[in-house]
This record gives sequence, structure tokens and C-alpha cells, in this order.
Amino acid sequence: MLYRKFAKRIENFLLDEPNKILLVNGARQIGKSYLIRYIGKKLFKNYVEINLKEDKESIRIFEKVKSTNDFYLQLGAVAGNKLDAKDNTLVFLDEIQSYPHLMTMLKFLNQEGRYTYIASGSQLGVALSQTASVPIGSVAVEEMYPLDFEEFLLAMGCGQDSIDGMREKFISGESLNESMHNYMMQQFKLYLLVGGLPEAINKFLENRNMIHVRKVQSDIHTLYKIDASQYDSERKLVIRKIYDMVPSNMENKKKRIIVKHIEETKGHKQFSDYAEEFENRVRFIREILSKSGAEGIVFGNSGGKDSALVGILCKAACDNTVGVILPCSTIRNYDEDRRDALAVSEKYGIESRTVDLTEARNTIACSIGEAVKLTADALSNIAPRLRMTALYAIAASENRLVAGTGNRSEAYVGYFTKWGDGAHDFNPIADLTVTEIYEFLEALKAPEMILRKAPSAALFDGQTDEQEMGVTYAQLDAHIRGEQIEEEKKNRIEQMHAASEHKRCGIVKYEKE
Repeated sequence: MLYRKFAKRIENFLLDEPNKILLVNGARQIGKSYLIRYIGKKLFKNYVEINLKEDKESIRIFEKVKSTNDFYLQLGAVAGNKLDAKDNTLVFLDEIQSYPHLMTMLKFLNQEGRYTYIASGSQLGVALSQTASVPIGSVAVEEMYPLDFEEFLLAMGCGQDSIDGMREKFISGESLNESMHNYMMQQFKLYLLVGGLPEAINKFLENRNMIHVRKVQSDIHTLYKIDASQYDSERKLVIRKIYDMVPSNMENKKKRIIVKHIEETKGHKQFSDYAEEFENRVRFIREILSKSGAEGIVFGNSGGKDSALVGILCKAACDNTVGVILPCSTIRNYDEDRRDALAVSEKYGIESRTVDLTEARNTIACSIGEAVKLTADALSNIAPRLRMTALYAIAASENRLVAGTGNRSEAYVGYFTKWGDGAHDFNPIADLTVTEIYEFLEALKAPEMILRKAPSAALFDGQTDEQEMGVTYAQLDAHIRGEQIEEEKKNRIEQMHAASEHKRCGIVKYEKE
């Protein structure tokens, strides 16, 4: 376990402040829940943890709680026999910002004093603004942050004695010897690269591989973008655009970002536009079905943003829609992708089937490998072509059409497999960029795990789209919209566009002049 100074603050509060509830505020993924869980189990015989975000996304048993009696009833159902006296029972309300009405109730729970409580949240500013009566006097709010440099040094194996010695020299104005100075500068540079997020540090400690660290950082970056946009529901799209612009804007001489210019950007859809967009696309799908005489739709449900939106649209247009989960070789396919695909199917009532393609892929790779030494790209593209084969086999057997799941951003740079995920009978999202798909799903209140998921074709474990392309989707979409981006990234995008022209022009036929 990583050493955290904040652990002592939590422990002292729980032991010395029996008349208040501690509310721990801080960004996601900085270790709030882990630390509270560790201290809670250490200090209390009975420990009960309730993740209110998970409750809101699933069973919602705390959504309609209006009194402390209602709360105790639901708490008892969750906690079972883990509730006893106040001095030996800790109830941890994690992600309390999910239910702002529970913020007000903390005051009354504290007054009744049945149990000891602690709460945490990543957007308490939002929750408090939505709370009718802020429980001043009953609640103490403490800010928690990522690991500081001292905590990072301890994680890297630096001894406490060395840290204390450096602190003494700093206070007395003495210099470190050259070797120690160089060592500390090296560690500080490493700290700037890895950062203070526990998951990133632990990943670095596993194998010292910065590629794996960057993957963690990229995933958390996406989470933070979601969180930032929650502070103003009416302008969340503008907020996300500002968030994406911050890194590139740091290089500009003019540091100001003028919101008006963002809102007026050509082609940037407003949140209110999506109701009409939805109906237009549903109508499009129904017309395609009617003309074809097909009785249903089948699509590959990958557990990603694109397939989620396609599934939602197709289900709205045709009740006889099937989403097929097609795991093939990678761990992610069988784990995260399968979980997220099932979540989409369950939420929107989409029939789900699974076709495991790993054995078929391995057999084909082995057979072809007898004729040619397969490259890594050739091997990875077997999976999407097998998925296409499976979808068309199902479609032919049940008189269905195959719905495509490719987007405008990836089509522009050719980031798809020809005759694989690029093959379909129709595509209801082909004109949408990744940014627009993200916004569309937000408007449709898609499951959050879909929204925060780093885009990946999952052709091999550890792969992410942005890492493989060498540009972010924010940069790619900005370029497509005609906005200025970093020259290096612009050149990279245009190189990919030119090289992939053959993927976009269909079957090239000889034509007499």
C-alpha cells in the first residue's frame, strides 16, 4: 500500500470528532475510497460501504429516500448484520454527489447518532450547489489530493531518514551534495512524468514501463473531462471543448479562451440538437429496412461508444435488433468489453448473443502461417474480418441487415479494417465524429462506463486507438472541423488520410473512357 499522509487525518477525525461527519472531497482516482476503506476496516469492527454512483446506475434503492427512517430501512437491506453501535460501526457513503438530497440528510443522521458516518465525493461542488440545506456544523469537508513529491519518493523506495535530512537542510538553507542533488532531480523529473495518481504509480512500480503508465493517465484524463462538464449541464459541451483545448493553448502567447468563439465553431452541435438528430436517424434506418424487406438488424456490440450508439438507434427503429458480442483472443474482449456490451444491451433492451471467435482465429492464422509469415498487422486484422463473417452469417440466416459502427473520424484516417469492421449494409453514424458520438451518447444518458472508456479496437491487449494513431481524437476532430492544430499532428493526420484512400473508394473498377 502506498503511504498517504491523509490517512492520519482520516484516522484522527474518526477517533477525535464523534459529533461530526467527515466529507472527503477530491478528484477521481486519487485513492479516496481505498484509503477510507483501509482506515475504516482498521478502526471499526463493523464496516459498511455503499457506492451511491453504482446504486444510481443500477438498483437505485437510495434514490427515493426522504427521511432517516427510509435511509435506515435501505441501509439494513444492504448491510445485513454489520450494523451495531455507533462506536463499532462505520458507514461509508462513497460518491455521495450522486444523490444531493443525501447531503442534507447527513445533518439528521449525525444528530440521531446511530452509527459513525464518513462520506466522499469527486464533485462535491456540484452536489452542494444542488443541496437545499447545506449541513453546516454537522459536516467537516476535507480536501484530498494526489500523492505529493514526498509520498512519491517513499513509493520509489527512498527512506524517511533521507527525506527528513533533506527537509532539515532546506530549513537551514544548506545545499545537498552533488550526487544527492542529481538523484533528487532525477526523481523529480520522474514524478513529473508519472504524476501522483496511485494507479499510475503502482503501474510504474510493476515494470517501470511508461507506455502502461500513459494508458492509465489517458483513461483518467477521459474521466476528468466527464467530471469537468458536470458543473454546468447547459454548457457541458462547451466545457469539454475548453478542457480539450487546454494543453494546446498552453503553448499560445494569448492564454485566454473566448467561450463565444467555441460556441460559434462551425459544425459543433449543441446539446439541444440531438432529439431531432435521433429521430432523423431512426427514420433513416426504418426506410432502409422497408426497402430491403429485411425483418431485423444485427450489429457487432463491442462495448464501445460507436457500437453503443448504433445499438440504441437500431433498437429504436426496429425491435428485432440483435447485438452480437464477438470476443477474439484478447483479455479485454472477454472482460471489460463483454461487461460493457452487456450493460448497453440490458439498459436499452437489446437482445444479446455471443460468438467466440478465438478458436477460429487461431485455426486460420495457423493455416495461413503455413503459406506466409504473417505480419503483426495482418494477424490483428483477421479478427475484424472474422467478425464481419459472423455478422453476415447471422444476417443471412435470419433475414437481417448488418449495421455498421464506423465513425467519420476513423474513416478520415482509414483507421478501420477493409472488409472487416468497414463492411456493412448501412451505417447510421458514418457522418459523426468521435466528439459528436460522445456528445450524442451523453444526451441519451448512456452508461457512464461507456462514456469514460478509452477508445480501443482491442485487437491486442494494451492497445488504444489514440496511441496507435499517434494523435488524439480531439486533435483529429478539430482538424476535420477546419480548426488549427499542431503542425506535426496535422501532417500525421494528412499522411494517414492519403495512405488510406483505397479504403474509402470502395471497389475500384476499370472504366472505359
